[in-house]
Amino acid sequence: MNIPILIENFGVTLDWLGTAIQWLIGIGPIVGVGIILFTIILKTVVLPLDAFSKVKMRKNNLKMEKMRPQLEKLQKQYANDKQAYNAKMMELYKKNGYSMLGPCLPMIVTLVIFIFVMSAFSSYSNYTNLHTYEQMAESYNAAILQYSVGAEDEEAVTTDSDWTAFYTGSGDEQVFQYYRMERVYNSDAADCLIETRVTYYYDPPTETEEEGVYTEEELAALTPEERETYLDGLLAENKTSGIISTSYTVKTAAVLAAAESEDEAFAPVAAAAEKLKNNTYQDNEGFTANDYRAREIMQQVGRDASSNIYYSVRDSFLWVNNIWEPDVSYEHPVKMPNVTNSLFTQEMFNELTYNLSAEKAAPNGYFILIILSIGFMFLSQFILSRSQKAQNELQTADGRGKKTQKIMMIVMPVIYGIFAFFYSAAFTIYMITSSVYNVVSTLIINAIIDRRFRKREEQEIQDKYNKRLPQHAASGAVSKASAGTNNRQSVNKQLRQNKLRISEKEKKSADTNREKRNGGK
Repeated sequence: MNIPILIENFGVTLDWLGTAIQWLIGIGPIVGVGIILFTIILKTVVLPLDAFSKVKMRKNNLKMEKMRPQLEKLQKQYANDKQAYNAKMMELYKKNGYSMLGPCLPMIVTLVIFIFVMSAFSSYSNYTNLHTYEQMAESYNAAILQYSVGAEDEEAVTTDSDWTAFYTGSGDEQVFQYYRMERVYNSDAADCLIETRVTYYYDPPTETEEEGVYTEEELAALTPEERETYLDGLLAENKTSGIISTSYTVKTAAVLAAAESEDEAFAPVAAAAEKLKNNTYQDNEGFTANDYRAREIMQQVGRDASSNIYYSVRDSFLWVNNIWEPDVSYEHPVKMPNVTNSLFTQEMFNELTYNLSAEKAAPNGYFILIILSIGFMFLSQFILSRSQKAQNELQTADGRGKKTQKIMMIVMPVIYGIFAFFYSAAFTIYMITSSVYNVVSTLIINAIIDRRFRKREEQEIQDKYNKRLPQHAASGAVSKASAGTNNRQSVNKQLRQNKLRISEKEKKSADTNREKRNGGK
């Protein structure tokens, strides 16, 4: 009885971006960590653009904060005339070096990269799932065929049929198709449980100018012995058409004997037989119950190998059983993949996953990554809104920008949540890591810019202080300093006190203005 051997190549390939992702993800010890490292590397590569955008936005916000008194006055003055308010606002922008377009281009580049990565992760997820089944099919076939004699062993040929011409049609309408020859590989050794039957085909050319090559008509004119010798020669030199089909037949008696053997070489066969010991079989279609039992034992050997390779190559991460599927409870770690060709069939899937019934019913995740992606995106948007508070409040006459930012704080996390529901857990990990990276980089950049901006404001206060000092006080201080060290220390102390009083006055004035603004709100 023949046993089916599965296709091992389902025609799945990766483009250059998928190959790059595969290489970068492979850096980590496990796939989940590899995705985190990949995200950090990618975000670091584009950090200069991202930092440029954030620096521009933060500087703009600080400049807007500095223009707040004038802009709030304009908002009250032109509350009902948005066009006039915008015109006056643009004059202030120009005067204070405020740029609206500076942060935009880097943000567009970042968005394009996000879309590319999302598409690449989607194709890579499909590739990885299908490639896993390719590996399972290879393991399935190898486990069964280890008990067969391969076509490379010429000494194992037990039957070598004559080359026979095959035609389609009948009578005068017969049309020649090809010559065919079968070769059977078998052995009497105890470890040979599978008989291999290889069929070779040759379709001669209708016309040829190549020396020593017969056309279809010339080959038909040869005697059977001459034709056999000629075709055997072509086969030996691998000059036949290359069309070969192979079938495998289970040797029932040998398999059943191996199932009862204690030889370590037959341990997979004995284990498979033990799993099937309660199954019953019946004679059918010319085959005995033992034939059916022997075939299923060998199939079970392949199924066991298939499930073993699945557990060794599957990509899980924490609570997510299959990282290439969404972190949701209604999806399962093992399921029929989305394929656009007919190479991978439902029957193949059922055979390869025969031992994986639990995985086909288990939840793939528990929505945790989805919740985290929403939460970290909300945090990122919250920090961004705080970084642009003045811009949101003052860019329009009615302060509508603040309302828009609040809407974005809701919309963006919802969008991320939708992506996390429909895309793989691997892409969700990328989104979470990206959000965390954005939060940290934004806080660091804001801290640096705020510190530099405060220093510049302090320098401006210092300049004002220097201008307010009377000339005679400065000259008097110099003359006293020349009198001795004690006098110089006294003058320096007096200067520090004067500076402190002026700084406190500036601070008090700023606090008063801030209180007025808060009272106005």
